Amino acid sequence: MQEPSKETMIKVVKEHFNFRIDENAYSTADIYAYTESTADGYEVYVVTNDQSSVSICEDVYYYETDIAEAIIDEIIGFGGNDCVIYSEPYFLEDIYFDDELVDLFNSNIDDILAEAEEEGYSLSVAELAWLRHAYAEDETEETVS
Repeated sequence: MQEPSKETMIKVVKEHFNFRIDENAYSTADIYAYTESTADGYEVYVVTNDQSSVSICEDVYYYETDIAEAIIDEIIGFGGNDCVIYSEPYFLEDIYFDDELVDLFNSNIDDILAEAEEEGYSLSVAELAWLRHAYAEDETEETVS
């Protein structure tokens, strides 16, 4: 048994939710995540699915801490349909998006394990065994408590 790496978890969660990130999809993406400057020099963050009609109330964020979760909400809103995310270079790194994807992996482990073999997720047999073993232990601990 082998614990999956962070990179593997991220790859699997992308497969599970059927999305990819493409820094070149500026005009063809389904979700856009980027920074913008206000007239008086403040930096704000935009997460939208409609570049031509950005809603200040719904798509613009003042705090960086809300951005990763907003992107995840947009991804989930696509319901597993093929989804392309456009992001400026380094933007997702700056908001620790990979950490949010690992959290998403962990919070969806039931579905991922149930679909892993059928969907052909990028998990080795050893990683899948480790997850099943670790998850079974967590489930037993929760039941006993």
